[in-house]
Amino acid sequence: MKKILTTSLAGLLALGGCALGSDDSSNTSAAQDNDQKEKTQQEEEKQNNNSTEYKDNTKGKDKKDSDKYNDSNESDNSDENNQNSEKDSSDTEAKYPMNKDRAKTELEEYEEAFKKVINYTKDNGELKEYKTKDKLKDYFMHFMSAEQADEWINTYFVMKDDALHVKAMDGPKFLNSDQPIEFKQGSNGNYKVVQETDNELYGHIKTTYMLTINDGGYWIIQDVTSESLE
Repeated sequence: MKKILTTSLAGLLALGGCALGSDDSSNTSAAQDNDQKEKTQQEEEKQNNNSTEYKDNTKGKDKKDSDKYNDSNESDNSDENNQNSEKDSSDTEAKYPMNKDRAKTELEEYEEAFKKVINYTKDNGELKEYKTKDKLKDYFMHFMSAEQADEWINTYFVMKDDALHVKAMDGPKFLNSDQPIEFKQGSNGNYKVVQETDNELYGHIKTTYMLTINDGGYWIIQDVTSESLE
């Protein structure tokens, strides 16, 4: 009987030990799961932080690159504006180099400017296109100086009945393409074309045409002078 009780007690203790061992194992497993979960959460948080930091750094880099690009554009625009400014400051230089052929061309256009006006008139001599002296002067100044335009207008045109008319008289002296010319440079970058002619209308004269550059960089006739050689 005593042996049976001892055996039973030993069995109960063994079962209790198993149960206790099972509880300890369960607790240990649960603790390990919690540790693994916390570790996983920490790693995820670390990854998230790294990702956020990377995005912030990337965003900062993008912003810096963008600012650099904008600064570069502003610098390029500034350089371009400076170049344009330098280009504008050189507009007073001649757009075409002056030589003998260029001088002849300018004098031909000077002549055509006058003929265009007097050939486009009514039967009574009234100008069809230009109604005032100021308008006519604006046109002439594409080919000559303001002083030369005034001389032409005051000599060959007159206001009559509130309209501009051409006077019935001989026109100005122009270059004779059949006669030789002398081409030479004058002072201040101006050029002279000198021609000697002898005809019934003007007699034996020497005419000097002075060419200069206007504010737009174009060659124009500054003045015309004639000297009698008789």
